[in-house]
Amino acid sequence: MHHETRRVALLTLLICALSLPTSSDAGPAEPALRLPGMVAPKPKPKSRKWAFNTGFVLLASPTLPDAESLRKAAAGFGLPRLVMRKSKPQKTKGKRLKEIRIFDMPGGRSLSVLLLRAPYPLQKGNLSGPRAPHPSAVNKSKAHLLVLLRDRLATNGKERVQTDMILMRCLAAVTKVTPSVAAIASWGNVLKRPELIQKSVVGSGGMGAALIDITLARNPPGRISALTH
Repeated sequence: MHHETRRVALLTLLICALSLPTSSDAGPAEPALRLPGMVAPKPKPKSRKWAFNTGFVLLASPTLPDAESLRKAAAGFGLPRLVMRKSKPQKTKGKRLKEIRIFDMPGGRSLSVLLLRAPYPLQKGNLSGPRAPHPSAVNKSKAHLLVLLRDRLATNGKERVQTDMILMRCLAAVTKVTPSVAAIASWGNVLKRPELIQKSVVGSGGMGAALIDITLARNPPGRISALTH
């Protein structure tokens, strides 16, 4: 008896579900019931999604950029109105100083520059190509800067290129005011010379030299192929 009652109930629910109107044949939605004196609820603003675009600057000596010098350099590379946040060096568990500069940028963006007193971990594998620095200068680097650009999450290719261009302007500014020997974006394949990035950012020919990587591969007999990334 119980099984039969359950079967009938399930069939009834199924029929009711199949009888519901679909989105195509349903009429216009009725306005929500509001009693006199009730205030309509305000729509919740959509939360803005953010992401970090990352770059690295290899240094000849461990140097954190001077805040005012970096601010002026950024303005020269098309990034005006950087405002530094007040922060003090903090000691980590290993009693090493964590040195950082943080700048607020227009549009809710922010730029963080963190000094890491260790070689860039991938520097030996990123030296192929005509835009790469000399290996001897890179191999002597014992410290690097982590450059973090907090920007709106890109939802299409145009927005992605825009945030990449902003990151390259940040890298140009950082390399300008530090003893830099090379720089690379997290999405890059090859370390680039600092002067190449700086000239590409301010040049009239676009930022192709900064955004596009070129790698070389040897093909026998005596031939070399160039690949763009």
